[in-house]
Amino acid sequence: MESIARQIVAMMLVAGMVSLPAMAGVPAATGYANPMAANRSAMAANEKPLGMIVIATNAHLDTAEAAMGANVYGGDALETSAGGTLRVKVGTGQLYLLGDSAATMSPVAGEVTGEAGADDAAGATSATGAAKVRARLTRGTIGFSAPSSEGIEIETAVGVVRAADGQARAFGQVTARGTQSIVVTSYTGALVVEREGEEHVIAEGKTYEVALASANAEPQKYGVTPARNDKLALKLIVVGAAAVAGFFLWCAESVSDYHPPCN
Repeated sequence: MESIARQIVAMMLVAGMVSLPAMAGVPAATGYANPMAANRSAMAANEKPLGMIVIATNAHLDTAEAAMGANVYGGDALETSAGGTLRVKVGTGQLYLLGDSAATMSPVAGEVTGEAGADDAAGATSATGAAKVRARLTRGTIGFSAPSSEGIEIETAVGVVRAADGQARAFGQVTARGTQSIVVTSYTGALVVEREGEEHVIAEGKTYEVALASANAEPQKYGVTPARNDKLALKLIVVGAAAVAGFFLWCAESVSDYHPPCN
């Protein structure tokens, strides 16, 4: 009987060893019912945040409701519903979205802001400086307040908007008008709109509509087409309701060290 019992135990051990490879392919329980939540947790463990939400009303971060204190990472989508607002701290600056707007955050590849020991996006100290941040505006209105050294950029279908170099702080706003034009307002400091090497400066206190220049050049005599390198066309306009709303929204809700000139 003892011999038979030993044989049964040996067979059970062998069977258990044979089943190990099959079990090895089964992922361990992660505690996340949603795979996207597990991916976001893994991303947070391996990547520094680009910013942190400080104000959120009728707004979303990816597919979740945006909440104050939530970190924002590269690739995250920011969106507001009608009447909503969203503000994100980015280094020593901030970004905001007005109602019915959407943008996606991303780091600027290979570029950092500040020197060793500079504050990173969420306020912690970074040994190499924080990554420069670009927000890609897909609809609506986005604004930003930051020193030019912070490197915050607004990408649109028309071009990239940023603070002009060498300024203590710039405060501006960009509104998308489809895929052919944008409206750029500079409240404080000068802004730069650039596309494929062409740059235009938006002076403080000015609002311009910036549109893609027509690709159809009028032919001259003898069939010679004049050389035309301009990619953007600018038109000075009266400040619209969205620009005024953005300015007073920022003034009413500004806290800490992020005050624009509201006087």
